[in-house]
Amino acid sequence: LSSLAFIRSAFYGRGVLEFIRGSAYLVWYFRILGAQIGKDVCLYPLGADPMMTEPDLVQIGDQACIDDASVIAHINSQGQFSLNTVAVEERATLKRFTRVLSGGTVLKGATLLEHTLLLAGDIADAYSVWQGWPAEMLVAPPSPRSAPPCIQTASLVCFSEPSGTNNTCNEDNSDRWCWKP
Repeated sequence: LSSLAFIRSAFYGRGVLEFIRGSAYLVWYFRILGAQIGKDVCLYPLGADPMMTEPDLVQIGDQACIDDASVIAHINSQGQFSLNTVAVEERATLKRFTRVLSGGTVLKGATLLEHTLLLAGDIADAYSVWQGWPAEMLVAPPSPRSAPPCIQTASLVCFSEPSGTNNTCNEDNSDRWCWKP
């Protein structure tokens, strides 16, 4: 308990974690506390208050980025206290002042824009963009029915950009509108 107090309040109240934000050391710290974190994850490059309140109930996929966002695995609603898992899947992004409440799930490639609240038990669809308090979908994920014609390569399905001007796919899968089926 005394080591946690030092980690969180040392250096004039800023804490040790302020100095390792956005680094692999912060990822290692939360893994030691029980968080399930994938590889190439960026945690809190601009800090956060609070960071993770219950890291042992948090699952973060590969290449996800959580900026100055709150990931909260507890909820106290009408005197009923509960703890639920919070999941942020691979390549998902939580931007500044975003809050994901207990039981919330951010699916693969989804983005929660600034000042967004994902309520307890809500699910942000894969490859979608959300904003609002509570969260509302701004950009729906591309689907085979509603998307422009796609190009099928050996291993990637590529949908054109929303403007319809680009119908090619990067081989390294860095284009946000491409994914492996």
